[in-house]
Parts: sequence; C-alpha cells; structure tokens
Amino acid sequence: MADSYFFTPAILGSNQALATSLADISGFSQTVTPGATYRFTVLMNFTTVGTTVTVGLSMGGTLTESLSAYEVNIQTAAAGTRTSQLYTAIPGAATATGAIATAGTYAATIRGFVKCNTAGGTLTVQGIRGGSTSATALSGSIFMLEQVA
Repeated sequence: MADSYFFTPAILGSNQALATSLADISGFSQTVTPGATYRFTVLMNFTTVGTTVTVGLSMGGTLTESLSAYEVNIQTAAAGTRTSQLYTAIPGAATATGAIATAGTYAATIRGFVKCNTAGGTLTVQGIRGGSTSATALSGSIFMLEQVA
C-alpha cells in the first residue's frame, strides 16, 4: 500500500499590510514535519494604493531545510507584465523589486519545494514593500502545502 500524503491549505483570513522590511505575512504559516519533503504553491492577490511602489515575496519560517528551490512571480502591470525571482534557500533574501507604476489589484505566485532536515518547524510566506505608498495582501489568498515524501 502506498504512503498517504496530505494537502493543507492556509487561506488568508484578513487583509495584511506588507512591511517596509521583509517580514512574515500573518496567517500565512504552516507546520512542517522533520525529514519530510513538501511542494508548495501560494496564490496571492494584493493591492497597491499609490504609484511607484515595489513588492517582494519570499518563503521563511522556523524550519531548517536541507534542500529547496522556488520561484516568485509578481504581476507589475494590468497587462500581465511580471517580475520573477528564483531562490535556493529558505529564508530567501527577497527585496522589493516588483516595480508597480499604477495603483490597483495585482496577482503573485510562489511555487516550489522544500526538504526539511531532522528538525521540523514552520514554513511561512514573507513580504516586503518599498516606496512611500502601501501594498496589502488580500484576504482569500491561499498558501497550499502538500507533503510528497
């Protein structure tokens, strides 16, 4: 009989403002098991209030990983223009690089995997914004975590 693995969603319950330094997004954290391997997907909507704001996303948490890789895509214009970053470590050293010139609602995705070492902990979505105007992760955004080994 094959091993039984699980899929766990975390749905952002309320809007969360992005800070001006890289920080956890409250409500976007999940517990991971020592020695397990996970794949994760984050589907997020966010708003910007003014112009010339930058946004960055990353993965963080209390886990210690032995192997990881993930891609962050941030929509930067209504026509679907995006900025993309690749990371091979958790936490990622995200900076606010997604320059958004028009206030509005945008999408972001994070997709990747992580193999935990002998210590478990948490895996958490992190965000940062630059510029003098705000950026807010919207409630209903989802962080899906699936144990694959």
